[in-house]
Amino acid sequence: MKWKSNNRKSQSLLQLALFAGILLFVNILANVRIGNVSLYNYLDLTEEKRFTLTNATRSLLGKLDEVVYVNVMLEGDFPAGFKRVQTATREILEDFRSESGYIEYGFEDPAPDNLSVKEINARRKQLSDEGIIPVNLRVKSKDGTSEQLIYPYAVIFYKGRQHVINLLENEIPGVPKEVILNNSIGLLEYKLANAIQKLQSAQRPVVMYTAGHGELQELETADLDKNLRQFYEVGRIHLDSVVSIGTEAAALIIAKPRYAFSEKDNFKLDQYVMNGGKVLWLLDWLRVDLDSLRGREQYFPAEYPLNLGDLLFNYGVRIQPNLVLDYQCSRIPLATGFAGNAPQFDYFKYPYHVVVTPNSKHPVAKNLGALNLLYPHTIDTTVETKTPVQKTVLLTSSSWKANFLRCTKTACRQKCWPTCKS
Repeated sequence: MKWKSNNRKSQSLLQLALFAGILLFVNILANVRIGNVSLYNYLDLTEEKRFTLTNATRSLLGKLDEVVYVNVMLEGDFPAGFKRVQTATREILEDFRSESGYIEYGFEDPAPDNLSVKEINARRKQLSDEGIIPVNLRVKSKDGTSEQLIYPYAVIFYKGRQHVINLLENEIPGVPKEVILNNSIGLLEYKLANAIQKLQSAQRPVVMYTAGHGELQELETADLDKNLRQFYEVGRIHLDSVVSIGTEAAALIIAKPRYAFSEKDNFKLDQYVMNGGKVLWLLDWLRVDLDSLRGREQYFPAEYPLNLGDLLFNYGVRIQPNLVLDYQCSRIPLATGFAGNAPQFDYFKYPYHVVVTPNSKHPVAKNLGALNLLYPHTIDTTVETKTPVQKTVLLTSSSWKANFLRCTKTACRQKCWPTCKS
């Protein structure tokens, strides 16, 4: 009996030693390189493959012919949330290294303790001149509350050029910081790969806004222009002043036109698309905004006379002249009374300002947070075309069932149920 007990104990110790040996072997193997490829890998068990590099990123990294160095300014002691961003950044860069040996990275503390106050201030000014602005974070501890400057940035160097990316998404009023951090982590692959791709380009592509149809002016597109100019040349083109749109334009942006496109303009746009051109259509089909209801009990929105319906129909899309209502919506302030001479405001749900959460795996919408759409229209994608067109839906409103369940008005539910059910 005693012999059997000792035998089982020896067997358990042998299994434990064997398991530890396997782990050690795998750990050593993970750091071995064959040429420019690392054997480091992992198993992604998430249903949506959240921790797996996209095929586009793998293809991009496989074409590298020179070292890309990523300097991450997230070294030091941080609160738990920023620790997650730090760890996720290191993991995604290690994933990049597993695809290409040309990826190198390091973590830096922009303001280490061994520098004098004068040196730290000079360093901060230098970073500020490069567009690297710190985040002022309040840290609570047993001794009280203190402030800490954190630089959630990465600087990418490639072939003598560099590009700065902000690893942290901007804060949105009403959105918890935990959600902001999750979105930031989800966009790490896109931001890093996008910066590498742009640094690879020998020439800056040209992006053109159309003009002459009441489109948004430069002041109204200033924020978008600022982001585009990091990688593109940005300009404006009057369609009636050119015979055709050539290949020098990598993409066209049609930003909220208000007046009709002539048949000649439509022909130029169609020829541009047929020759491989790309167009970003930013269209409002109805004339309506929040000020339209100011001082009125009712308002009937009119259609903008754009004359684009037939052109879009040929591409397999029909924009309906309607407005989407959704119980998943943002709130607007409404005056509910006065305190002295000052009006008092409360916030009420406004179903025409629809809040949508992307659930598409497409890179354009993947890992994006909630988006607030103001007066969106429905788009009919069932239109058949002679040449098959691939259509990918990026954003959708809530289903009728979700809206029905969110509705708290009994009379409304009883009235809507037969329609919704059908």
